[in-house]
Amino acid sequence: MNTLRGKRHRTTEKGVPRTTRDSRTHRTQPRTPAPDQPTTIRDMPSAPRPSRQAEAITLELQRPSGLPAVMRGSVARAAHAPVLPAPLNETADPGAARYSVIPPRLPVKARFAMLARYLEALPSGLESYPAVRTKGAIVRQLVLDPVHPLSLGEGLPPRLEELIRTPPSVNEWVPLVELCALHAAAFDSVFADEGGVSAYEEWTFQRDLQLLRGPLYRALIAVQRPERLLTNHAARWSAFHRGSSLHVMAVADGKIAVRHSYPPYSWPKVSRVALGAAFRAAVIVAGAQWGAVTSKEESISLSSFDIQWR
Repeated sequence: MNTLRGKRHRTTEKGVPRTTRDSRTHRTQPRTPAPDQPTTIRDMPSAPRPSRQAEAITLELQRPSGLPAVMRGSVARAAHAPVLPAPLNETADPGAARYSVIPPRLPVKARFAMLARYLEALPSGLESYPAVRTKGAIVRQLVLDPVHPLSLGEGLPPRLEELIRTPPSVNEWVPLVELCALHAAAFDSVFADEGGVSAYEEWTFQRDLQLLRGPLYRALIAVQRPERLLTNHAARWSAFHRGSSLHVMAVADGKIAVRHSYPPYSWPKVSRVALGAAFRAAVIVAGAQWGAVTSKEESISLSSFDIQWR
């Protein structure tokens, strides 16, 4: 046994202190999580990060052409571009920038929800009821509207895009389901997120008001009272529609009730609203100061309208 500075230390056979021997022969091992504890990210080995130069090259390759190289942080940032702070407790991901530049496009069913529901309810989609038709003048008025024109390349069925691209002639007969499908597409494109049914009805009312006040109808309508005008319109329904009918059920002072019949599911709610707007425009052009229309779906092939004015 040796004594060092008055203290006793145990030594090995070579005279080396035990403390020195233990630190030299038993090196510290990496910490291993206990079997009964979950492994955390801190305990996991981390992959080596690429250099900033490699990151800049990768981001430049991933960035679409024509877009400014603006990133959060200092990688691939254009001159004078503002630096957006990363959220708290979150590390900015440069690779996510290429996805945030252009918002994702909704599927066709989500963009044209009412149109999709209408076509699914029909027995054969746009091919349903080919003998039930309407005059091309009604379709032209819709697709040529300058306020809310229908757009091409948005995922509409090819037949509807063909009608938008090449509207039918005034006297051509068009399948009714195609007109109703265009009604639904117009609602989905503009009014589903901005104003809803009331805004759609007002847009249709203004469109019909302008049409009825035009030179083609003004002389015919101006000499008729509202009840007479609507009665004649029901009688002349077959001049503009085939396979559906409109009947006057009751006439009173400042009020008239009509009933509209059609093949099952062929006339959806959005088209019923459009027809009610046409009735309201007709009574205003005929001299009424105010008009209102209440419609109700009686069955899958029958709707009723109560039209009032004063």
